[in-house]
Amino acid sequence: MRRFLAILSALAASIIQALAQTGMPDAIIENYDIIFDMNSPESGTCSITVRTHIMKSDGARAGDFILYTDTFNELTSFSGEISSAGKTIRKLNMQDLTKVSASSGLADDTFRYAYIPTTPTPYTIEYRYKIAYRRGIASFPTFIPVRRPETMLLSGSYRISAPAGTEIRYSSSIVPQTETSGKKTVWSWAIKDYKGFSDEPLMPDIRELVPYVYACPAKFSLGGVKGSQSSWKELGAWLYGLQKDTKTLPEPFRASLQEMTAGAQSDLEKIRIIYGHLRKTTRYVSIQLGLGGLRPSPAEDVLKTGFGDCKALSNYMQAMLDAVGIKSEYLIVQTDEKDLLPDYASLGQMNHAMLCVPMASDSLWIECTNPSYPLGYRHDGIAGHEIVLVTPEGGKKVRAKGYTDCHGASSESMTVRLEGNGSAKCEVRRKLLAEDIEPYIEFESLKPDLKRERLISRYKCLCDNAVLTGTADNFSELTSGKTPQMDVSFQMDVPAYAKVSGDRMFIPLSHSSLKVFHDKAERVNPICIDESLSITDTVRIMIPDGFEAEHIPENVSIGSEFGVFVSNVSVADGMITIGQSLVFNKGRYPKEAYQEYRSFAKSVSKTNDKKIVLVRKAPGTH
Repeated sequence: MRRFLAILSALAASIIQALAQTGMPDAIIENYDIIFDMNSPESGTCSITVRTHIMKSDGARAGDFILYTDTFNELTSFSGEISSAGKTIRKLNMQDLTKVSASSGLADDTFRYAYIPTTPTPYTIEYRYKIAYRRGIASFPTFIPVRRPETMLLSGSYRISAPAGTEIRYSSSIVPQTETSGKKTVWSWAIKDYKGFSDEPLMPDIRELVPYVYACPAKFSLGGVKGSQSSWKELGAWLYGLQKDTKTLPEPFRASLQEMTAGAQSDLEKIRIIYGHLRKTTRYVSIQLGLGGLRPSPAEDVLKTGFGDCKALSNYMQAMLDAVGIKSEYLIVQTDEKDLLPDYASLGQMNHAMLCVPMASDSLWIECTNPSYPLGYRHDGIAGHEIVLVTPEGGKKVRAKGYTDCHGASSESMTVRLEGNGSAKCEVRRKLLAEDIEPYIEFESLKPDLKRERLISRYKCLCDNAVLTGTADNFSELTSGKTPQMDVSFQMDVPAYAKVSGDRMFIPLSHSSLKVFHDKAERVNPICIDESLSITDTVRIMIPDGFEAEHIPENVSIGSEFGVFVSNVSVADGMITIGQSLVFNKGRYPKEAYQEYRSFAKSVSKTNDKKIVLVRKAPGTH
């Protein structure tokens, strides 16, 4: 057996050495193995071994150890070692891990364990650890052995054993093997020689690129509360049951809510008033209390403390709406993925809770963790996402509406008062729609340096000063059918807007970051443009006294299947007007189309790199 292991280790070493000579990859996972032994619906043990070769500094994060535990699982053992050039340079144990509360200090059973190596590359790191599951198992560990780009996997395996007769549900990119032996049924997945993925702009969903296994028991028990996740309907029914007796509010407070909304002319106005009260009286705190954080804290507790997590605040908002006669629906959503795994209902997929109020024409979505968002605004974490409504009839999977393509647009106009030394004072107006408004919703609460960075981050020029002069929005008028809009106005001083050389002044055609990436010569992944995009910039430059236009770049119109770029420049009455627009078309394109994409991108960049040239007038001319 030892000789066999030695042969395997030598084989891995030869592969790694050969790969290192080719300059690929950043890290190599020699083996990533998970064994989960389920003893009963309430208990089990998970053993994990990971051995990784960090080849370059860019691959260092592939060697990080991060683990979250809660009421239902506990890290019971940990060991490991770091080696370099065939020699062990450090042994690791539990004392080497950093352990911090993962729930804002309000719960004492949710922790984050971490070890971040600082060893110079190249080196090898191996972790061996065990996790004990207790009081219930709703999800098995997720098997995603490769999470970092440019990381190769030589061998990975996942094994789940459970009492015979246990129904296991899974979603996997790997075909499993199953066998029954005695009193146990075993599911196993294995993968070898996965070459890794490259990190590129406009990539497909990561689940298309990496090997993965999501698994859970169809029937489960958490904290003694039995449930089923055979379907979203059954899982929703279980979650609805957890909310029993959590929406009670004191009668005096219910009366005050009714009085508060007595003058409202519509349900929408009532909702605005209640949402405003939520904004003024609560704050979001990440806590994991009550059945692993799945059961919302009672509304009465939120009323007393003024804080809660997404579940607690959504439940509290629902209770307040109940008090004024408005019915709403609690919902769960995965904010990082628009599509849920097909035919796979599971608690482990979801990471956020919100509220939904059915209206005559559409549903009103309410983000309770950040009530600074406009009421009804569908932020990036829910717009176009599949969500599950938690109703008395059970879970109902629906898709929240996204914003139409015409809403993925923003525009900016700038007036530039250019001086003879190349400096300028600029007045800027931005019109932002949908998710582009988000950086400015709580803008006034930011520190001055962060405000300045947010205002000028899209410019290539160095700005001495940026001062916000005003904002306006349509938030108070927003309903489920409207798109949120914000107008932002500010001024900035630019010490070097143009470059002066002798009698000439050189002005960049574009000072903004209106460009398309084209750095890589080759493409590995398909090109995925999830949403259409439209950006329009208009710049008006006042020609300084004593100067006149000597060279104006030609007008350009560039079209491709990916989009359209237009740039027009004109001079009239002492003013240079630059109008540019860039439109991206929604779509998915094969990697073979990248050269056409790159040609389009290069043409955009080449146009924007052009200069407007002013020359000093000869003495005596007008």
